[in-house]
Amino acid sequence: HGVLRAGGVFVMLSPDDPADRHTAMAADADLLLILDELPVTADDGRVETEDFPLVSLDDLAYILYTSGSTGEPKGVPISHRGLADYLDFALVTYVDVSEPPPVIPLHSALVFDLTVTSLFLSMVARGRVVVFPQDPVEALGVIASDDRISLLKATPSQLELFSRLAHGSRALRTVIVGGEAFRRPVAERLAAVCSERVRIFNEYGPTEAVVGCMVHQWNAAADLDADVPIGHASPGAALALLDQGGQLTPTGTWGELYVQRPGMATGYLNRPELTAERFLTDSVLDGISRGVWYRTGDRARIVRPGVLTFGGRKDDQLKVNGIRLEPAEVEAALVRHPRVDTALARIWHA
Repeated sequence: HGVLRAGGVFVMLSPDDPADRHTAMAADADLLLILDELPVTADDGRVETEDFPLVSLDDLAYILYTSGSTGEPKGVPISHRGLADYLDFALVTYVDVSEPPPVIPLHSALVFDLTVTSLFLSMVARGRVVVFPQDPVEALGVIASDDRISLLKATPSQLELFSRLAHGSRALRTVIVGGEAFRRPVAERLAAVCSERVRIFNEYGPTEAVVGCMVHQWNAAADLDADVPIGHASPGAALALLDQGGQLTPTGTWGELYVQRPGMATGYLNRPELTAERFLTDSVLDGISRGVWYRTGDRARIVRPGVLTFGGRKDDQLKVNGIRLEPAEVEAALVRHPRVDTALARIWHA
């Protein structure tokens, strides 16, 4: 928050990442300063707003690095407009103004944009963040019995564990699921340990489209497919399902999902070729509205009017605890070892 107020751009780093990854990210983003502690700048901990420069909505707010298919992490620059648009959507969707301000746990690595929701939604909703510094698995065990927490955002993998630990928090009102396909059995187990008043949302959105651009509220009676739907577009966002020829697909037919929203990324930092591959204009895409569209690489289809379901990847990109992982980056790390000549990274489902 202090970096944004000062007109700066922040890059989230994880102390658990290898040093060479930190070095690559720092060089790519041209970092000037790394913070590991934030000093209090006044006796009472407050800073006068006049000390901060004005920023425009089109100025960058943060750069988040995701796994890259070339073996190097790629930076996704997000503007203040994009962050504000997501937070407006999240505030209206997830926060009930008739209830006390939300108390949200911070339990995941900062390099994952799930934490954008935890950190910034609490600020705009006048709520609180409770930081759980433990290992994420240990943190979920603590959160499951913490009656302060009223809003939780986590991946399906994390919620699988949470549902085995929770015994019905008295304060929990909202659960937001994101980062991976949300299987119906996980939703059913989660609903079983939550009280009836808890709302469960499935939020979909690649980092490039700013955290979440689609949402669906779990409905046990209506959501009978293997996966919980990813729902409908957030206000201001647009979606298109295209076939291999770039034409719109009919209802019920799988297509590749393209997204567009105010303030989303328009390219990758210092990656013009990858930008041209993934960020396409309406001059290339026939029959959809003007502007830049992000090609997600995800498959989806319309299952009923206004409701989409997720159908996996078109490529071999993986999701590990909600974090995107390109096999090529794993391979590149392996071949750096002096005793490894070639490497192949793939996933097999038993």
